[in-house]
Amino acid sequence: MSATPPDPDPAQGASSRRRRRLTAVVVVVAVLVVVALILVLVLASRGGPGATGASPSEEPAFPSDPSATSTPVTSQDPEEGQAPPAEAAPVAIDATAEPVPGVRASIGSLAAVDGVADGPGEVAGPALSFEVTVRNDTDAAVSLASTVVTVSTGEDRLPADALTTGATALPTEVAPGASVTGTYVFTVPVDRRDDVRIAFDYLVGTPVVVFAGQGPRG
Repeated sequence: MSATPPDPDPAQGASSRRRRRLTAVVVVVAVLVVVALILVLVLASRGGPGATGASPSEEPAFPSDPSATSTPVTSQDPEEGQAPPAEAAPVAIDATAEPVPGVRASIGSLAAVDGVADGPGEVAGPALSFEVTVRNDTDAAVSLASTVVTVSTGEDRLPADALTTGATALPTEVAPGASVTGTYVFTVPVDRRDDVRIAFDYLVGTPVVVFAGQGPRG
């Protein structure tokens, strides 16, 4: 007569079932994590919610056609890629120019001087001194706050350097029916005085008046 096998230990059976359940839970959690990561990557690649890029509904920060917002540049020293201010046809140094109706500008007392260097970056040397007179024949005060005076010489239009000693800028305003005068000094070598151009940039948006001629040598 064969022996009856012993009944399995109840404690070992319970422990085995717990291990199986724990293993199943770990597997499920791992699968959920992987699925979540895949969803995040897919949404990010499509620009959906949670993506770091801009929302498709947002308008671009710049126009598709850059020329649509471009404006004319009228500063005396245009930035790179920008057009310089427009210049009117040159007039004689001793002529009177009218950049806008009722505002007249003229050059006077053009003389050769010894330029003195007092300001930062200035270099002493042969220079030209001249006066700029602005007359206001309108019925209202005229602002000169943005007026710029520059000098260039020669066919290559080499800019001359301004000096502060002996110079007095135009006032910021000229009253109706009145005239104001400013004095300017620029270093100009004697051998470059055959073609001197004094540019009077009265106001942004208006053509630059150019007085052209020969400068005194001494």
